Order: sequence, then C-alpha cells, then structure tokens
Amino acid sequence: MKVHVNLLKHASIVFACLFCVNVGDAQSEYKTFKKKYIPIIADNPDKEYTSMNPYFYSKLDYHEFQSQCEDPWPPTTEKLDWYKKYKAMFDFRCKEPFWGASPTFKTNDYMTSGYKFRLVDNQMIEDSLQFLLAKYPLNDADTLKKWNLPPDTDHHIEKKIIRRLGTNHFRFVITVFDSTKNSSIIEVPEAEQANDNMVYMEVFKYPADVDIFLFNFKKNNWEYVESVTVSGDHELELYVLQKFEPRYLENCK
Repeated sequence: MKVHVNLLKHASIVFACLFCVNVGDAQSEYKTFKKKYIPIIADNPDKEYTSMNPYFYSKLDYHEFQSQCEDPWPPTTEKLDWYKKYKAMFDFRCKEPFWGASPTFKTNDYMTSGYKFRLVDNQMIEDSLQFLLAKYPLNDADTLKKWNLPPDTDHHIEKKIIRRLGTNHFRFVITVFDSTKNSSIIEVPEAEQANDNMVYMEVFKYPADVDIFLFNFKKNNWEYVESVTVSGDHELELYVLQKFEPRYLENCK
C-alpha cells in the first residue's frame, strides 16, 4: 500500500512540474529582450510630415494602391483589383490600418523602417476623434471655432484634438525593423506611373527582431520599451495589441 501511495505522490509532483512548464511556456509566448545599447530616436518629433511625428501618418503601399484602384474616374473600364495581390503580402488581421514608419536615430548604425500604431483605450474616444476630424472638410473656420476646433489645416490639428480628448486615452507605438536584414524591395508594375517611373514597395522578411518604442507625451519623445522576435505580421500585431491595448483583439475574432 505504501508503494502505491509513494507512486501517487511522485506522479503528483511530476504532473505539477509539467503543469508549471506549460504555464511558463504560455507566459513566454513571445521572445522579448532588452538590447544593451539601443539608438535613441532623434530629431524633434514635432517636425512636420515625418514618421517621427506621432500624429502624422503615411499609408502602407497597398492602401495607396487600393485608392488608386478605386478611383472614381479610372483610366480604364476594367475592374482594377490588382492591389489585393499586394495586400496579401501583409498578414494583418486585427487592427487596420497600420501606418508606415521610418524612424531615424542619433547614431545611424542601421537603416530602419517599420509600422506605427495609434491605439485608443475606448471606442467612444476613438469615434469622437474621427467625428471631430471629419468637421474639417465640411466647415469653414468660423464654424470650426464653434466646435472649439483649431481653424488651421496642418498636421497639428490631430495633436490638438487628441490633447482635448485626453492623451491618457491614446498610445502611439512604433515597431522598428533593421532594414539591412529584414526588408526587401519589390517592383509593382501595375502601379507604374505615366512617366514610366517604376514603383517599388518594401516588404519585411521574417523571423525578425523588432524594436518597440512607445511615445511619451510628457517628454514629447519616443522611449525604447524592449525588442521582440516575431515570425510574421500577425504575430507582431498580436504582441503589440496584447501588450498595449488588448481591446483591439476583438477585431481578430
């Protein structure tokens, strides 16, 4: 009888250890690490029309191609849906659109490119932002003042609206690739311009080590958080959303 009891004890211990290992694996789903030295993002983030500015966005190429294909006055009567071919090269499933980002560093030790996220902690604030931004093409300066909106039409509009709604509701995240290792350039003949200049698109290669930066509103600059190893676009977006704003994971279902 003692033998059976001892065996049960040992079996329980082994099972508990296995359970601990499984839980540990689940918690370390992403391989994250801190770099000994990370180049600090340089320049003034308020500089106009740069990816350093959290409020300025650069569409991903396939979104630009989609706009081109959905032109209300297309150059041909053919159905233009070739952009879908290029969208299929990106595996985003949860939160669209992502924006293009090309941060610069104080030390140009490697070329960088990546994605930028604007994350909002509740849908009401996100809807309010879109509602207020939509006022600009519809109203003149006097009407905008009645909405307590800045009358100018530059890139500072969104910054002022976000500060009005409360920066505590927003998180800007930049995910930075080492372009010398993790990107390739492909030709897009369908998007060739009238002057015969070839159009190119950047596509990232995986697996990749990606540096993560979070915008600090108080310091008005980007701060390095950590680096993560990911196997694709979808895994990268899952990591960002789980870490910074899980409510967007509902969009994955």
